[in-house]
Amino acid sequence: MSMKTFVFYGAALAWLPAAGGSSAWSQERNVVIDESTIATAGVAGFSGSGSEVTTRQPGAGALLYGIGGGERGDAPCYIELSWSTQTAAEHSLFDTKFWKPPCADEHHSYEWTKLTAPSPALGIGEIQVCTNNDEKQRLKGAKITLARDITETGNHDMPVVSAQGQLLRPHCDTWNHPSRCAANTVAIGVKIHSGDEGVTGLQLVCATAKLEATAPRPTVPMFTLDNTKTPPITGISGFAGTPVRVGPTPGVRFGLSGIDNSEQRDRPCFLRVKSDAVRESLVETWTSDMMRYDEADRCDDRTPGDAISVRAYTTNDFATTHDDELYQVYVSGVRICTNNDATRLKGVEIRARRILVQGDEVVVQSVALDETRRQDARGHCNDDNWRAWVDCPAAHIATAAVAHYEAGNEPRSITGLQLECRLVEAGY
Repeated sequence: MSMKTFVFYGAALAWLPAAGGSSAWSQERNVVIDESTIATAGVAGFSGSGSEVTTRQPGAGALLYGIGGGERGDAPCYIELSWSTQTAAEHSLFDTKFWKPPCADEHHSYEWTKLTAPSPALGIGEIQVCTNNDEKQRLKGAKITLARDITETGNHDMPVVSAQGQLLRPHCDTWNHPSRCAANTVAIGVKIHSGDEGVTGLQLVCATAKLEATAPRPTVPMFTLDNTKTPPITGISGFAGTPVRVGPTPGVRFGLSGIDNSEQRDRPCFLRVKSDAVRESLVETWTSDMMRYDEADRCDDRTPGDAISVRAYTTNDFATTHDDELYQVYVSGVRICTNNDATRLKGVEIRARRILVQGDEVVVQSVALDETRRQDARGHCNDDNWRAWVDCPAAHIATAAVAHYEAGNEPRSITGLQLECRLVEAGY
């Protein structure tokens, strides 16, 4: 029986976002998935005659920890699955989405249920779904009915279900038979059953997961960001407006790893940047304060939508080829796409550099990004509307974004983006 090990070194393997963590490096353990034990549980709800089945199974040691869903009209047509890659030192989170008409890639009457923060690691052992009371068998609710602790010896039932939130829609009539993983296994995938009237059932894909000790953390030379000088700021991609800095407080040693933008009434008024601590997660136990979000909101106190998101994640091929190297990846360049009259941001694309540790040296170099995460755009953006790239100077990374807003009443559109940059240097 072979067992494949997936190891994640803090922010070093930067195609996954980080969150959470607890123990010292000498005691850290990785979640190991035994792929030879993968098996499918029963269907919670209904498979239905002629229904389609869509499998969501990210791989790379990902465990299911949450289920969300939404409707349009009375059709349960949107499912969002939450995944985690976990060790005792870090907890990386991401989502996968399924939708079909009349839903699109967005939340509709969205609700969710998730496991609470695992310690040291927690998986889902069983789920149950609720359906309506007619022959269409539409999914109207879901709940986590069994959690399993992941330890060095396997997966053990928890005495109390550890979940938060609820997915419960009107017309929930019957809680059906559950989808339960076999003993000593947890959910690593989901099969989504649906028909013409929407989602009818969920089916867990399960496998054994264990905690395994890691090798001692390598020695990492000193490097930091130069906060003694006024940071250089790039030119503007797009067009000038009222500048608003978005990012960590100047002097804090964080670098940008992502940018999000949302609209309100067709106006791109909300900007959020994701930042990760520089060097710290390579030498310390990962904690949630090594990652942060900062935002600018000019949306007239209303909730924005139609989000676009970009992240500085390397390609899978690059990550696999360089999986024995210590590095962090940060934004180093940006360009925006505008609408046809060049007045509003409709898309964002980023470039990145990695801070690479090579023995006693630290190298800052350009790195290829996952093409599905480096660029995102809404309608009214096409190739003719992409504006000029702006880039940080050599050996610099971005530490904040500067959003340029149009004048007038809110919601106010973003018309351009700049980057604030810092030099990566040896020593403190």
